[in-house]
Amino acid sequence: LEEAEVFRDEEIKMREKEQQAKERAERQDSKETKRENSNKEARETVEGSLKEVQQSVEQEQAKREKYIAGMVELLEKMRHLKSEGNSLFKKECYESAVDSYKQCLRDFDLIDLEALEPSQIEESQDLQNICRLNIAACCIKSKSSYEDAVAMCNLVLEKDPDNPKAFFRRSQAKLAIGDVDGAMQDAISAQSLVPDDVTIAAHLRGLKDAATQRSKEKQEREDLARQTENVDQDAGEKDDSSTSPERQTDHDRVTLDSCLAIANSYKAEGNDKFKNQEWSEAMECYQNAMRVLEPHNSKSIDKVDELLTSCHLNIAASGYKKSVGMKREAEAAKLLDLALCHCKEAMALDPNSLKAFFRQGQIYAEAAALEVQVRLQYESLSGAEDILVQRSRDSLLHAKSLLGKNDPSISTAFEELEAGAAKTRRQNYRRSLQKQTSEVSNNGLEAASQKANRKNIQRKAQDWDKIDLEGELEQLEYESLQQQGLSEDEIRNRQIMQIVQNGSLDEDEKMRRCMRLAGHKDWQPQPLSDKQRIRRENENMLQFLQDPRRSSDEKVSYLAHLYREWNPAGPDPGPA
Repeated sequence: LEEAEVFRDEEIKMREKEQQAKERAERQDSKETKRENSNKEARETVEGSLKEVQQSVEQEQAKREKYIAGMVELLEKMRHLKSEGNSLFKKECYESAVDSYKQCLRDFDLIDLEALEPSQIEESQDLQNICRLNIAACCIKSKSSYEDAVAMCNLVLEKDPDNPKAFFRRSQAKLAIGDVDGAMQDAISAQSLVPDDVTIAAHLRGLKDAATQRSKEKQEREDLARQTENVDQDAGEKDDSSTSPERQTDHDRVTLDSCLAIANSYKAEGNDKFKNQEWSEAMECYQNAMRVLEPHNSKSIDKVDELLTSCHLNIAASGYKKSVGMKREAEAAKLLDLALCHCKEAMALDPNSLKAFFRQGQIYAEAAALEVQVRLQYESLSGAEDILVQRSRDSLLHAKSLLGKNDPSISTAFEELEAGAAKTRRQNYRRSLQKQTSEVSNNGLEAASQKANRKNIQRKAQDWDKIDLEGELEQLEYESLQQQGLSEDEIRNRQIMQIVQNGSLDEDEKMRRCMRLAGHKDWQPQPLSDKQRIRRENENMLQFLQDPRRSSDEKVSYLAHLYREWNPAGPDPGPA
């Protein structure tokens, strides 16, 4: 029984354990079922959320694409408006063109640059700058609002400081409103950005010529006023008149900085001509620079003195270089005398100028090789050959002492001086000219006799009306100069110089004769407008009154004649 009870107890415990295990398994199964259900619900929730997010992203993407398409369409509209404005500009419909360009700018304000690609952003900004510059061009062409043109160019330069067209347009507008100083600065800035632009170079050249002409006219008016004041006014009246506002001209607004900028521009142009061995053109550029600085050359300004010294030395160098290659000693002596005068001027401004003494030494060495009768025509070149050689030697030694060391250029000049290189060159030139003259004499003897025979043919009375007497005289003079060994270019240049210096001819006649020499025989001057005619008459009157060869009686009589022409019914001014 005990064993049975023990067995029963064990069986009961075993059944209890099985029951507990079964309950635990059921609970575990229940938990797993709940977990699975929970995970399924979570998955379904996540999947639903993902679908919602994906739909939202797709909607946002669609909206973004539509927005970008709108911006691209707006950019295309800007292109169309700009092209439309260009077409109207070509038709000279400037107001309508401005409206198109302004509408293009308004569309640019609506564009979201962040929605565009980098290339499209750059294109839109370029379109904005182009439209603003085109508006400025329309304002300048239509002469409607130069201030608006300046404002548009300022907006372009704020975003693009190196835009040459903006500087050029602003220079045009400033010139139109009278800001010559600002126009000059903008033109110089534009040329520095695009040195090869022909339009900007022509505009800058026109500004420089206008400034030079105003400076020259101002100087002439001041000289004429000074002469009049010496006769009609006392010293006190002179001071009042010299400071009166009536004598102020447009050129007075050109500041020192502007004059220096113009002069430096002329000097740079002359340096380019010098490098290309265009000596005459280089000398003309340097002289233009000096004329621009004339209003300031008596004020002892360092920058002005330095620039004047440089121009004097460059003219001396150009004159010397040109004279070295000239076979005719009379013309070479004239250039050497001019070069020596400019060396003296440079020494007056800078007594310790190394280049001035160096150039002076070269000039004296070249002058010593000329013939005596040629040198005696110029006081600065007069003296025996030994004296000029010694002057050259002294100048080169002084230049070497100023430098304080040996210099290849100075050493070469010393070697050429001691070897007589200039004298040898001049002797070769003389032999070459003699050879050319003999060849012309021998080869052209028969042709010359035939021409003489043709000219000695007796003409009938009715033939004299058909003769171009002026043309035959010019032909005789041409043949005479040709027999002297002059080239065609030298003969033509001499004839043109004689025409230009002939004070008895008016400007139209001078131009007509010069054009005939250049081969344009049928050229005729264009008819002058009333404004141009009045200006021409005023220039002729001023030239006559400033002519020192005219006496006071002639000038008074001339003014009385002009008064009678101007007012025939007025009172007689009477005798002088």
